[in-house]
Amino acid sequence: MGDRLSRLERTASIVIPPACREEVLGDLHERNTTSLQYVLDAVRTVPLVIASRIRRTWDGKLFAMYAVSLYGSFLFGRVLEPGRLLQAAIPSAAALIILALDEAYAEGPSVSVLGRLRRPAFVCIAALIIRGNILGLIWALVIQALFHVPTKLRRGPI
Repeated sequence: MGDRLSRLERTASIVIPPACREEVLGDLHERNTTSLQYVLDAVRTVPLVIASRIRRTWDGKLFAMYAVSLYGSFLFGRVLEPGRLLQAAIPSAAALIILALDEAYAEGPSVSVLGRLRRPAFVCIAALIIRGNILGLIWALVIQALFHVPTKLRRGPI
């Protein structure tokens, strides 16, 4: 039983953001005695933990700048025809979701632009943008370099 629970804990630790992993795993371990209880509790708890972490790391002004620059980049990468406006919005929305998740799962503040380039989000966004327009990647890097405040330096409710 204990081995099975430890495997479940290892699995849950993969999807829980690192900043709150230890506390959430401890709570799950204390509240549940069987594997089924653990799985059901984790399925209810982990999405709420991820949403809470996104809320804590969310910077609306920064993401608005990302949204405008990414959408504009995808839009200029395509010919302006009816129906193309939505085609530019879909990869832009995907890139914004990736950025929000990247901030939530960041283990620590990455101060340098090169440090942020190594994060998985920029690899995904680069793949999206290269398919559409390299200008979006350039704008995302410029915004990161000029306006990004590392998560631990932000003030606000915890």
